[in-house]
Amino acid sequence: MGADLLGIHAEEVINMFALAIRLSLGVEVLKKGIYTYPTNSSDITYML
Repeated sequence: MGADLLGIHAEEVINMFALAIRLSLGVEVLKKGIYTYPTNSSDITYML
């Protein structure tokens, strides 16, 4: 698994993907997460 992000506030979202890679979390685990709104992290479920 890997992740590449480009854009405004990408540093906010890449940390979540880095954690998922380090802990070997699957897509389904990330989709079930609760993310703060309104932030860029709340868009993670749409990215997967």
